[in-house]
Amino acid sequence: MSFEDHMCELAEASHRASSRAGLFGAFAAGVANAMSADLAQVLEYAPGEGRFVLRAGRGFPEDLYGRARVPAGLLSQAGRALLDPVGRPVELEDFSRPHEWADDELVSGHGARSGIAVKIEAGGQGFGALGVFYRDPRVFSPEEGRFLSRAAALLGAGVERLAYEEEAIAWRSRAELLRTGAALLKLTAERDDLLSAAVLAAVSGGVGGARPVADWCFADALEGNGGLPRFTRVAVDHAEGAAERVEEAFSTPLAPTAPHGAPRVYATRQPELVERIGPDFISAIAKSPERRRALEEARPYSCLCAPVIGRDRFHGALAFLRTETGNPTPYGPSDLAACSEFAALVGAAIDRGLPSPDIEEARDVVRPHLARLDPGLTDREKEVLAGIAAGDLLVQIGSRLSISTNTVRTHKRHLCQKLGLSPKSSDARIVAEAKRRGIPDLPA
Repeated sequence: MSFEDHMCELAEASHRASSRAGLFGAFAAGVANAMSADLAQVLEYAPGEGRFVLRAGRGFPEDLYGRARVPAGLLSQAGRALLDPVGRPVELEDFSRPHEWADDELVSGHGARSGIAVKIEAGGQGFGALGVFYRDPRVFSPEEGRFLSRAAALLGAGVERLAYEEEAIAWRSRAELLRTGAALLKLTAERDDLLSAAVLAAVSGGVGGARPVADWCFADALEGNGGLPRFTRVAVDHAEGAAERVEEAFSTPLAPTAPHGAPRVYATRQPELVERIGPDFISAIAKSPERRRALEEARPYSCLCAPVIGRDRFHGALAFLRTETGNPTPYGPSDLAACSEFAALVGAAIDRGLPSPDIEEARDVVRPHLARLDPGLTDREKEVLAGIAAGDLLVQIGSRLSISTNTVRTHKRHLCQKLGLSPKSSDARIVAEAKRRGIPDLPA
């Protein structure tokens, strides 16, 4: 087959590949076959690391894909290709001859003695490098350089196409997640059950081509113990397994430097986005050795954690995780906004499921305070109070009520006791306190 025939096959892959892994694999195999290379590699530049990640290849063990790292910058062949402003191929005819960069241990460790690499550009920006290598020294023709550059351009176009398609799928996934969150508002359930349902929603697909928002999801609930914040891991689920309820508990310092996940968002009350997970991340979010090993095998890639907050309390947190073996796409601001809103809906659903206040219990609590306001005066004491309020003397009140002055004085003493006043209080003070208690039918 001629280079043009191979280019037609690569163009087909650029237009039809359904995933980045499929696209990268097709191009690694295609350029290796077209150029009769012993090794081929598709590298993606990881800005956060300052290195390349091996995404696909020919002549390498498959377990290196997504794991192997290649140096970037001017001290590597792939780095020089990526930095070249016009995309010229970077060739090396014999690794044993003096050259300006360090040999890539990945290719030299697999027997490479010569190679050519070219920049992959997608969306107007450098994406990575495409290279082919040989176990013997050799000279590269201008035609080979042009073919590899054209292949890299097609690969970049395919990456850009998939990025648009990925965003459309991600939009549907986020919409489905929020639709599920709204449905949770209609349920009356316990907190842990709602958090478990939220975890399942995050790792489940949906209608309209929606795929899971997360490959793994964790739900941690805050337990009030009066001391350090303490969390209970309510549920863990992943896209290829069944949800499980777990009984892990851990305390955490209340500080913005708290570990990733629930402790961090509890300390800051803000969601956390980790676009590219570092080596210390797994130990921060996986508490049991078994789950830590399972996550290490899945190779976490990107994570975000959102607080589950109700009207007036912090219920817990949801951690969403993408992995190398699942969806190795970094979470972005749109994902953070959607997952935070979903967590807020879960918080509202938990609030809705909490027991309503006991009205009778509330009345029991308030009744003593009401009793203090209502002194419980007898009818005769109210009549004496009315006379005092009208400015009558005790003898006048007794004459009107047909009782003795001493009896009026006794009623007045009882009246003062119930109002919490001294028997020697002035008439004005007695009337003022009665009005404060809300006793009706007193002259203004």
